[in-house]
Amino acid sequence: MPPIVPYRLQYPISALMFHRYSTDVVGGAVGSTHQASQDFAYYSEQAGALNGDTFVHPFYLAAGAYTLNILGVKVNNAGKVDWYIDNVLVLAGTDWYSGVAAYNVIVTQAVAVVGNGRHTLKGVVNGQNVASGGYRATLTAMYIG
Repeated sequence: MPPIVPYRLQYPISALMFHRYSTDVVGGAVGSTHQASQDFAYYSEQAGALNGDTFVHPFYLAAGAYTLNILGVKVNNAGKVDWYIDNVLVLAGTDWYSGVAAYNVIVTQAVAVVGNGRHTLKGVVNGQNVASGGYRATLTAMYIG
């Protein structure tokens, strides 16, 4: 009879989060728009697009050093987004403004994930580019790996 090996939980080493499944915490509901030019053929944003809009997305990950990748669309009425992992600021002021629409923009940042298990990625719209006419955060996906 083979030896009994205790079950050991293995935590993932990457997490893909689609913004369409984010939970709105402050502001309007997250809705999606079909856009053939964008990877995955859509982007999502909170209705109303106000300064202070906040959304969260849970994920499971092993503790360690990673790269946070944010896929979105830059538009002429966009805001800046601050990013948090477990309520710790990891990236401030990602500017989603562009005078003309720019698809498939990826913003990256080295991040540390503390502790194995469930974590929360949070985005908070915090200000805007001086040339922007609004506070939209037109995002498709967030990937940590």
